Amino acid sequence: KWIANIEKAHEEGAEMEVYFFKGMKGRGKVRNFSTAGKENLRREAIQEKKQTQDFLQSQAFLEACHQGIECLSTEPREDSSSQYSREVQRLFLAWLPEEERH
Repeated sequence: KWIANIEKAHEEGAEMEVYFFKGMKGRGKVRNFSTAGKENLRREAIQEKKQTQDFLQSQAFLEACHQGIECLSTEPREDSSSQYSREVQRLFLAWLPEEERH
C-alpha cells in the first residue's frame, strides 16, 4: 500500500524527499518515482518464485540441502539476514534467468 501512496503523492505533485549516499549512484532500488510501483511489483513477483517448487526442487537447491545448507546459522545479523538466508538468496539469484536478476 505504501507504493500506492507514493504514486498518488507523485501524481498530485507532492514534493519528494530523496537521500544521497556518496558512492552509491545507480545502486538504488527505484529508478524514478514514476516507476516505483511497477518496479516494486516486478521485484515482488520475482521474489515469490523463491517459494515455488521449481526453485525448491532445482538441482542447485537440492544439492545444497544434501550438503547441509540447513546447518547454516539462521540467527539474524544487523541487516536482518542470516548465513542461511544469504545462501538461499545466492542460489535463487543464480537459478533465475539473467534478465530477472537485475
